[in-house]
Amino acid sequence: MNHIMNKNKLKERIAHSAKKSHWIEGARNRIAEDGWREVSFLIALKILRYIRENEITQKAIAQNMGCSPQFLNKILKGRENLTLETIFKLQEATGLKLIQIPSEDKQVMYKGLEDYAELQNVVNEPDPSE
Repeated sequence: MNHIMNKNKLKERIAHSAKKSHWIEGARNRIAEDGWREVSFLIALKILRYIRENEITQKAIAQNMGCSPQFLNKILKGRENLTLETIFKLQEATGLKLIQIPSEDKQVMYKGLEDYAELQNVVNEPDPSE
């Protein structure tokens, strides 16, 4: 009886070891995530320095952001994949510059702002068909 049980266990182990392993795929995903994780970590460090230097509480920043202190705590651990909206709220709540879009030609940047202002005017104009 013991011999049959060992045979069954052996068959089970062989069947289990034949299943496709996903460790390579997992490793690739972790490598791909490294970029945003590093940026998230650097943003968290900058905010933590701001908190320490200005003697402000995480709760106060969370209130200014309109989020829960628990969510801000997740951000400050540096492992949260931040959206542009969240980064913008963090910047507004702290006054820190967390991301910057580089522009070699300032004329291009200002032209973009003019186009944006013009677009806002068009969007805000009353519809003539009404």
